[in-house]
Amino acid sequence: MAQIDDVRLHYVRAGQGEPVLLVHGWPQTWYEWYRVIPHLVEAGHEVIAVDMRGAGDSSRPASGYDSNTVADELHALVRQLGFATIRLVAHDNGARVAYAYAARHQVEVKSLVFLESKIPA
Repeated sequence: MAQIDDVRLHYVRAGQGEPVLLVHGWPQTWYEWYRVIPHLVEAGHEVIAVDMRGAGDSSRPASGYDSNTVADELHALVRQLGFATIRLVAHDNGARVAYAYAARHQVEVKSLVFLESKIPA
């Protein structure tokens, strides 16, 4: 668990190496990645799979579910874990959050992957 301002974020972490942040879709949680994580670890990555606010074991505040707020929480988590750069992988509705993260922190994002996702115009 990580405390980011007034939100408690649940996450799992595995492996060592270049960090990859996995951003789940809706209505999933970090657990949607449980079969992917071992492959990324085997490939030499440190994997962080997080339950975004309102999902899984993370806090469920009444508001603050916009892309920028959630992206900033994920960014704060990444920094709290000690990473200066990250690779982002997002599925479904998580793409809007990952896109906001990459747009707001361009220099810190080494790559951005969308799976079964679209960004609304």
